Amino acid sequence: MNDASETQSKSMDELNMTVDQLSISVNDIAKNASQLAEVVTDTKDNSDLVKVKMEDTVSVSEHSREDMKQVVVALDNIQNSVTNLQESINKVGTASGEIVNIVKIIGEIAHQTNLLSLNASIEAARAGEAGKGFAVVATEINNLAKSSANSVSQISDLIKEVNDLVGDTVKQAGDSVNDINSSAVLINTAVDSFDTIFQNIHETSNMISQVVERIDGIEEVATNAAAISEEQAASSDEILATSETTLAQAKNISGNSKVVAKEAQQLAQTAKDLANQVKHFKV
Repeated sequence: MNDASETQSKSMDELNMTVDQLSISVNDIAKNASQLAEVVTDTKDNSDLVKVKMEDTVSVSEHSREDMKQVVVALDNIQNSVTNLQESINKVGTASGEIVNIVKIIGEIAHQTNLLSLNASIEAARAGEAGKGFAVVATEINNLAKSSANSVSQISDLIKEVNDLVGDTVKQAGDSVNDINSSAVLINTAVDSFDTIFQNIHETSNMISQVVERIDGIEEVATNAAAISEEQAASSDEILATSETTLAQAKNISGNSKVVAKEAQQLAQTAKDLANQVKHFKV
């Protein structure tokens, strides 16, 4: 009986050690699960911030994209305006050329008129007194012819200046159109690149949203796991406490068993002594 009690006590000690180790392991699991839940929560918060930043970036990119498209439209309008201006200036140049031709004709007419007035003056001089009145008219015509010739010369100079200005302006307008075309090509290329960047940002934003959704699920699972682990840790603590109580009771029973065994041995010895004494009373 004493050996059985000791064996039972030893088994209870081993069980108590096992339960104690199990409780430590469960508490470690609960602690790690809680830390995991905190890390997941922090990760979720950071992911939420990244998501907000990405949404802001998408919004800014969209506005920038629209602004660049408006710049392209404005450049197209400027290009059309400069082209129209260039055409108008070319028309002015053409008109100036026509005016030059007309002025040349007027100059030739003035020159011929001057020659005719000189001839008329000569003929009037030959006519003597009879040609004096005609000579006055011829002189006036000569003066008008000279005045016309001077005006034609001034007009020619002005038209030459206008033509020079028109030529310079047409060249500048052509250069401006070329510059605008080059800028338009660069901006269109930038818009295409920006469209690609915007698409990539948009796709990245969608991926981050999916990651945030998955992290939400992980956070819920981690939180539940932490709660379950804490419950298991509490249960393990209760089991450990119960095991310790049971061990104490078992040790108490073992102690009582030893006392009973000792008393039984004493009773057996007493019975044996009585039996020996009884033998002496036999006839």
